[in-house]
Amino acid sequence: MEVFGLHGFLGQPSDWRFVEEDLRQTMPWVRWQSPSCWPTQKDTSKSPSEQTRCLDTNGQVEQARCLDTNGQVEQARCLDATGQIEQTQSLRAWARRFCQEVAQSTQEARILVGYSMGGRLALHALLEQPDLWAGAMIISAHYGLRDQAAREARKQHDAQWAARFRTMDWDALMQAWDQQSVFGGQADQRPLRQESDFDRESLARALEVWSLGNQDYLLPALYDVRHKLCWLVGAEDTKFCQLTEEAAFLAQGIRTLRMEGLGHRLPWQDPSRFLDVLHHTISEMR
Repeated sequence: MEVFGLHGFLGQPSDWRFVEEDLRQTMPWVRWQSPSCWPTQKDTSKSPSEQTRCLDTNGQVEQARCLDTNGQVEQARCLDATGQIEQTQSLRAWARRFCQEVAQSTQEARILVGYSMGGRLALHALLEQPDLWAGAMIISAHYGLRDQAAREARKQHDAQWAARFRTMDWDALMQAWDQQSVFGGQADQRPLRQESDFDRESLARALEVWSLGNQDYLLPALYDVRHKLCWLVGAEDTKFCQLTEEAAFLAQGIRTLRMEGLGHRLPWQDPSRFLDVLHHTISEMR
């Protein structure tokens, strides 16, 4: 069995290292895959054809993919390590390509695990090709806004953050990001984010093109795959608790689990409890 862990915004494959190390010992029949979609800012050790670092199912280098709402490729200033302009794709187009690559890579049973932005990517992948996936664990993720005015407001909000990611001092930017209400004032337990780990323009474009305002309202479509979903949320994450309750009510059959004492970044706030839930979920979905 293969399990694909999709990280959140400002995430890295290394965020999931504790999961990979645990599964190697506790579930050796599970192969954990943790791809990255962020190009590194500088890497002169590789040829130009290899320097663009974005998502492939084995975590290997390939061309960047980001988003437009109709699944069309749009021009985006998503820079590779040589400063060349790449193209950016929509959430739907990203999911289509991701599923194609996964289908070609293995015939094993496959599970998605997605956190926050990675959870939204996972939802699109599940809906794009439901038969490809045995199930999906969605962690602290949004299924989309129903109201057009709310979508427009969110696009403006994300555009403001994108401007900050292009120009603001990095340390001040990370402090401001962590102070958002969704994180409940709790410190990030993941490794410290260094500016050299990311390409600022790629992050800004992800905020703009992968904005929640550009995402479809997915809840009606999720009804058809509800038996494949396990939705995980921290009890201290009030906003996402409400979203999870709505999902469970409107798409009855979706399994939901509220983890007491934890917030938005729950896998890293209590790794042991998260791993217990993951073990159980994998066993149920295999």
